[in-house]
Amino acid sequence: MKSVMEQESLGSGQTRYAGWYPKLFYAWREDSAKCDVLVTDAHTDNPSVEHGDPGCVLHLGVGDPLVAFFVVNGVVYVGLVFSSYELTSPINKRLRDAEFASDASSSVGSAIVSV
Repeated sequence: MKSVMEQESLGSGQTRYAGWYPKLFYAWREDSAKCDVLVTDAHTDNPSVEHGDPGCVLHLGVGDPLVAFFVVNGVVYVGLVFSSYELTSPINKRLRDAEFASDASSSVGSAIVSV
């Protein structure tokens, strides 16, 4: 299995992957430890004075890819799945990728692993 995928902890929460599988996606071994997240505003809840609703913006974001191992009928399959996050912010604040990355890494959002 180590020839397919080997996980190395770099300390301070960073992880790097080695083996032939990460080479399919990354030019350099060190690239597997880089963080690249994306966020979009999916829904705007407009304020409603009548209902006491201050309004908010729902953001959906994709975090780092996660390596998943699946066993089906005795055969091991390896693939990437993405962590996804939902965050809300006040109506007057739209998150950018960098802001989302800091919020997601501090566990402000709820991580939902998509398989």
